[in-house]
Amino acid sequence: MNKLLKKVLDNYLIEKEKPLKDNNLAKVVTKDLVSSIREKVQNDKYVIKGSVGQGQWAEIPWICIFDKTISTQTTKGIYIAILFKADMTGLYLTLNQGWTFFAETYKPLEEAVLLQSFR
Repeated sequence: MNKLLKKVLDNYLIEKEKPLKDNNLAKVVTKDLVSSIREKVQNDKYVIKGSVGQGQWAEIPWICIFDKTISTQTTKGIYIAILFKADMTGLYLTLNQGWTFFAETYKPLEEAVLLQSFR
């Protein structure tokens, strides 16, 4: 897994200048690293996903590990994420919380904050 992570760190900024479709480095993140983590977890309780963007390269590629009982998407719930630094000098292992669910459920945000203050 270390070799795959290093490959992303060493090549992402170069590959980002090339088309995303059928890019081999994109497959390292979305397939090879995901498979490597899946081998170590060996449990059907988790969903593992990686992304380098949709249609165009993301500034920050990521790999997430989701507990199926909590969430299987980055928009809601709590999950573990490997986030690469934008300048590719390293990466972070983080515990993240999806925010999109709250932003869409409690529109406008000012009303959600006001409702919270009355509880």
